[in-house]
Amino acid sequence: MLDTLWSYLFPPVCPHCGTPVVAEGVWCESCYQELLHIHSIDMPWGSPVDRVWVLAHYDGGIKSILHDIKFNHQKKQSKWAASFLQSFSLQLAACSIEPDIVVPVPSSDKKIEERGYNQVDILFKEWVRELWIRKGRHYWQWCDCLTKIDTGKSMWELTKNERSTNVLHTFRLLKDYSDCSKIQGKNILIVDDIYTTGATIEAVATILKDEGAHSIQALTLASGSF
Repeated sequence: MLDTLWSYLFPPVCPHCGTPVVAEGVWCESCYQELLHIHSIDMPWGSPVDRVWVLAHYDGGIKSILHDIKFNHQKKQSKWAASFLQSFSLQLAACSIEPDIVVPVPSSDKKIEERGYNQVDILFKEWVRELWIRKGRHYWQWCDCLTKIDTGKSMWELTKNERSTNVLHTFRLLKDYSDCSKIQGKNILIVDDIYTTGATIEAVATILKDEGAHSIQALTLASGSF
C-alpha cells in the first residue's frame, strides 16, 4: 500500500530524461535506444582477455545511476541495469558466450565496509543466477574467487598510466581457490561496472590465466572516460 501511495505521489520517471514511465526500473524507449550500445572491444595481441563486451554508453542516466550506487549508497539503483542485461541475454548465442564460471571484479574490504556491498555483485549477480538456473546449473556459475587489496586510491582519480600501475599486485586469489582445478581449463567471464582503460580487467585476467583458465572474456555495463 505504501509503495502504491509513493508511486502515486512520485510517479516513476526515466532516469535519463525525466519522462514518466510505466514502472520503476524502466527507461523510456527513446533514451533506452540512445544508451543501449552492445559492442565488443578486441584486445591487443598478448592480452589475457580475448574480448570485452560493453552494453551501454557511459552517459546521462547510466552515469548517474552508477555514481549513486558507488558513492551515494543507492543500492536500489541497480534495477536500471536489468533491461540492458536482458537485451544482452538475447545475443549470448550469437556472441558465443557460454562461460563455465563468472568472476566479479572485487572491491576492497574497506570499500565494502563503506558501501555495504560490492557494486558489481548487485549489478550482475541476480542476472547470472537466472542464467545458471536456465542452463541447468552447468554453466554461468558465480565464482567470487578474488580479493582486492586497498591501495588508498580510487581508479577514477588516476590517469591511464597511473591506473595500470595502481592495479599491479592489487588482486589476489582467495585461499579456497588455490586448488588450480577450480580455475584450470575453465571458460571464464569477468564482470565489472565500467570499462575505461582495461587495466583492472587485464590484472584480474592475468591471475586467472596464471591459474590455467582456458579462455577469458569480460562484460561491463558501460564504457567511457571520466
